Amino acid sequence: MIIINPEFHRNLWLKFSTFRLAAMPIFLLGYLYIAGTSWGANDAVLFSTSLPICFVVLCIFGTYEAAKTLRSEIKGNTWDFQKMSAIGPWQLAIGKLFGATSYAWYFGIPLLAVMAFNYPHDAFGAATPSVGVFLTASVLGAVSGHASALLTSLASLHSKRMRVILPLIIGIAVASWVFKAIIGYDLPFAVMGSADGFVLWHGFMVSKSHFDLYSVLFVLFWVVVAIQRLLRLELQYKNAPLVWAAFVVSMAVYMAGLSSQGGAFIVEKFTLAMQYWLAFSVVAVLLYIKMLEESKDIMPYKRFVAAWRARDWSLAFLNVPRWAVTLCCALPLLVALYISFPSEGGRIEFSMFHLGLGMLLFTLRDGLVLHAVLLGRTGRFVGFKLLFYYFVMYFLAISVTLDGAFDTRESFEAAFMSGGGISFFLPTGTGGFINSCGAIALQCVGAAWFLNYRLKLFTKAK
Repeated sequence: MIIINPEFHRNLWLKFSTFRLAAMPIFLLGYLYIAGTSWGANDAVLFSTSLPICFVVLCIFGTYEAAKTLRSEIKGNTWDFQKMSAIGPWQLAIGKLFGATSYAWYFGIPLLAVMAFNYPHDAFGAATPSVGVFLTASVLGAVSGHASALLTSLASLHSKRMRVILPLIIGIAVASWVFKAIIGYDLPFAVMGSADGFVLWHGFMVSKSHFDLYSVLFVLFWVVVAIQRLLRLELQYKNAPLVWAAFVVSMAVYMAGLSSQGGAFIVEKFTLAMQYWLAFSVVAVLLYIKMLEESKDIMPYKRFVAAWRARDWSLAFLNVPRWAVTLCCALPLLVALYISFPSEGGRIEFSMFHLGLGMLLFTLRDGLVLHAVLLGRTGRFVGFKLLFYYFVMYFLAISVTLDGAFDTRESFEAAFMSGGGISFFLPTGTGGFINSCGAIALQCVGAAWFLNYRLKLFTKAK
């Protein structure tokens, strides 16, 4: 419980003083008195004058406090002491999320109460939501912004260029989006669903407002879990891949449910197949991200190999590369694509299975090359190496390949539709297996040889 959380108590002692306790009610009463006497003490005036102050306090100041809490502790030489204490990762996560922002909540909750008691019926125009929806949007928006800022700050904890500005900007952007989504200003799936304001998700009809609320809670849950998992690593715990696998599966299931949106033909004919495709696309993106991320750290591979040779299966399981776990989630979906989307013949042969397989092969090629180039190094030229690789493979090579591809219809079909030159650098799914996947499969073999060669040089240098 947060009431007996030692990290929360520690932050309360740091954030509050006699002056700070007295400053909030004095400022709030004085501000509301001046606003009431200047523009009239009616509901609209009290609400409109309290709203910007609440935004500054909860969204900007609270996010700033969450973004700088870790940096302040490192600067004050208290972070190492916390890592050696008996505080658990969940206690640290909850304590920092609500403790570091406690003064913002001390200031913001009375402002929310003032706005709730003076909530006008036209606060946001003709489609003004109820006061309960407004309070829910305000609280969840603030918590989401604080959690996003804390997660970004924690992810860049060991960066030499760690700054507060990036977590602050991300936190404010997330808080604003969540508030607008729940209020109804910016429904992310407003173009989907039926005209009567419902979203069809895995066969369930859900109102768009409720769907946005559930989506926010879903994302917020995983943000808080990510904070806890990163804190586990800081406390020298080992993270099993089960939580990451659960995240991948839940994201795939969530996105697959959106396949029911669209035209009647798609809904009637390809609902299940489109679910597989959306789920596969999400898993493929996460696979690529993990491939790129784990190419910068070679130590988990060393621990995995050592544990495998020692037949320590529990330790080997803890050090399984997360991209391998993600790949295990992608392969059944790829088989489902093969079954659900039969290859379309005719003048232009297209296969969703070949497209998906091409995506996995391109991910494998980039992952192998990046592992070979970086080999776990985090030096000053890592960013340049990544930028140079992507510039050559995804801009320069494609530009040369597409030279003259748009001159005639035949040249366009040869480059795009028949597994032509573009299939060497991007997944197309056209022209059959050899044309769409053969070139990239050979590139994967070459990338594997390059990685093996680099590993031998790296071993000799040791």
